[in-house]
Amino acid sequence: MNRFLTFITLPLLLLSLTGCGSSPADKVKQLEDQKAALRESSGYNACIAKVKANEEGDKKCIKDKLAVKGYTDGIDCIQNPNNPICKKTERYNAEGDAYNDCLDKYFGPSNLSEIDCATMLMKAEAGQ
Repeated sequence: MNRFLTFITLPLLLLSLTGCGSSPADKVKQLEDQKAALRESSGYNACIAKVKANEEGDKKCIKDKLAVKGYTDGIDCIQNPNNPICKKTERYNAEGDAYNDCLDKYFGPSNLSEIDCATMLMKAEAGQ
């Protein structure tokens, strides 16, 4: 009788456990959680935060340099050179100079880029 119960209950137990497996949505959530943990532990999140801070610093640097020259209208002549205000050579050159002056400070060869952050994350994923 004992063998009979084992013979019947074991397959039923296995069948019931099969139904308790992770759904595709659960598997996706688990993968997202693992990736989020890896981004944090690898330093990727801190790296991206530094890159974003540099971008904000660069924008502020350009804005401040233009303000010193009296340009406070927020128009971007480098991105929109056809704007009538940008037709004036002094204005366009002031913006170009501001971009160039701020570029090395925030995006020089020693500054981090998003590619550097992604490389760091890929190395962490590969276990290096």
